[in-house]
Amino acid sequence: MKLVLKSILIFLIFLYSLVYFLPKENLYYFALEKLQNEKILINSKKIKDKFFSLNIKDSVIFYDSIKALEVSNIDLNIYLFTNSLNISNISLDDMLKRFLPSKIKTLEVSYTILNPLVVNIKANLVQAKVYGIFDITSNTVTLYLKPSKQFLKLYKDILKNMKKQENGEYKIEYKL
Repeated sequence: MKLVLKSILIFLIFLYSLVYFLPKENLYYFALEKLQNEKILINSKKIKDKFFSLNIKDSVIFYDSIKALEVSNIDLNIYLFTNSLNISNISLDDMLKRFLPSKIKTLEVSYTILNPLVVNIKANLVQAKVYGIFDITSNTVTLYLKPSKQFLKLYKDILKNMKKQENGEYKIEYKL
């Protein structure tokens, strides 16, 4: 029994050491290359590799050479059993304002090994809260929106594409 516990402990220490010494900046540049194939370009001013995370500051994201949004802070946290991507202060370009609110305070995307086929999504908009999941098996994003009264008045076009639930929330499903 002691041998099994020792082996598990050594294996966990090895895994965490691997993540700790992993060149996260190189993974970021590899992801940028893959995103360029999808016509997405990310221009970042500061990239900082921390212990178990990667911090990216002051990014501008372009889609098909058109400026789509600006992001002040991106944190990628890698803890093996649970990983998260936290994005804060997102400003959308004027062209996207008719589809989405112009400011998104925070966006959190998290993944846990306990539920490996689902990615959780949470967002705080200026006048609403959004939560949902991305189902990996069916490639489906399901989002629920809890709007404020002001959001209901300002963004009627967005709500037209969503189904109103009994509890006052709005639901949208999108298949990728």
